[in-house]
Amino acid sequence: MSNRPVSIGRLAAVLGALALALAACGGAAAPSTSSSSGATPPPASSGPIDLPSVDISFQADVDLEAQLPSTFCNQPTQKFSFTGAEFVANDEAFAGVVAALGRSASDVSLAGAGVAGPECAGINLLVFRVKGADGGRFEELFINAQEADTGARPTRSNVGGKDVWVVIDSGGTTSYIYFRGDTVFGVTAESEADAAKGLAAMP
Repeated sequence: MSNRPVSIGRLAAVLGALALALAACGGAAAPSTSSSSGATPPPASSGPIDLPSVDISFQADVDLEAQLPSTFCNQPTQKFSFTGAEFVANDEAFAGVVAALGRSASDVSLAGAGVAGPECAGINLLVFRVKGADGGRFEELFINAQEADTGARPTRSNVGGKDVWVVIDSGGTTSYIYFRGDTVFGVTAESEADAAKGLAAMP
């Protein structure tokens, strides 16, 4: 089990790689795949990704997908979702956050969206839910986990019209996140200007 705290940047890297894979296949989401089958999505720019080792449904939570924009930068987005059970199982800090919220792995789901075209490519849009979690407690535990990971407290800012936490994880990925109840919305991008584009498109 990994001792790295749950990282929005790491989750976004997985989601971004899957978005590129789906876009390369013409946008048709496969019903499921397995990393053991050799069908591994292209790597994201942030480096190696620990992909789940079990079958993944790319449409595990269509309601969560619906919270992400269908178009971004005048392009249709590629959307997909999957359960977060593998992240809970393979990350002690993540499992601790979920347990402290009184929830279980089955309550966790993630969805991502991105575009393949040159404009806004590399900007990852994501939404991450721990169903039934208390929003205030979720935010507190999650932000504390990021601080424990890096030794630096995430900062507050207003980007793209959203009041966000700016999180720089131990891998150097910068994420811009905000909480609404049991759900985290986020964007990862190479620059704040790109992040602002993504956040402006988010609900």
